[in-house]
Amino acid sequence: MAASWLRHCTDGKLTATTTARSWERWAATADKAERYDRTSLSDEAVKDFIRRHAQLHPDYSRTRLHRLLRDAGLACEQKRFAMLYAETMEER
Repeated sequence: MAASWLRHCTDGKLTATTTARSWERWAATADKAERYDRTSLSDEAVKDFIRRHAQLHPDYSRTRLHRLLRDAGLACEQKRFAMLYAETMEER
């Protein structure tokens, strides 16, 4: 994106009105919504995942475990994962 911004900067000013308009036109054509095809999990399934992977990777942070879950094609919103992680770690 930065390289494109610089290409659209024809007058030498990154914040010039003409540069901004040019950028907005380009960005409107380049905008693509990201879609993820992940499988939703129940709270208990997420907790099972956390238990299993925390045991396999005791040095992994909550964030890294969440990334592992998502990379496995599974879905769990970040705030919900944090809550379930805290509950699971308290059970230990």
